[in-house]
Amino acid sequence: LLTQNCMIQVQIPQTYVDSVFGKRQALLVQQNPEHEDNAFIVDEVLQQRGYNLARIGPEGCTKENVLASIDDLVTGSKPDSRTLFYYTGHGFYNGKDTTILDFRPRGLLPQELFEALGRIRGRKAVFLDACFSGEFVDYLAADVGNVIKNYVVLASTSRDGLSVIGRLETPGIPPDSILNEKRVSSLAHWLFMKHA
Repeated sequence: LLTQNCMIQVQIPQTYVDSVFGKRQALLVQQNPEHEDNAFIVDEVLQQRGYNLARIGPEGCTKENVLASIDDLVTGSKPDSRTLFYYTGHGFYNGKDTTILDFRPRGLLPQELFEALGRIRGRKAVFLDACFSGEFVDYLAADVGNVIKNYVVLASTSRDGLSVIGRLETPGIPPDSILNEKRVSSLAHWLFMKHA
């Protein structure tokens, strides 16, 4: 608000935003220290979009911590909630199973992730920024038990694809953009560009 050359900032309480738009909550999981720029970009986008954000970094990135944090999202969810789960890190394939976080049994299998996320009320967006992450989409496409409802899932690769990070050329980006000098994945770059 601008009044007689004075700038007044109006802070809108998160409870008001939640009541109008539905509760917005997110869990950002960064498994690999090299994916710090991905996590930074997505964190910025989510904060600008008004999400209450929980974050797990590489040092605390265990199956138990991720599942416990998803339980917190379940507790905080309402029928009109919007919940976003973003994972950036390694994806693993052992010839039989695909996991994120780590190899089996310490890794998180598609059915374990979606059963946990399926308990969250409201709408859900799941972004998997990892090698072999397409297997998670294929798991849901097979319609095994309908474990999750009201969702969208984006994976950075096919079920047998590898994900890479690097400095991406982005025409028209201003010199002060947070994308400059960052090593990001195509998925993190896409999320930022769609937000912008």
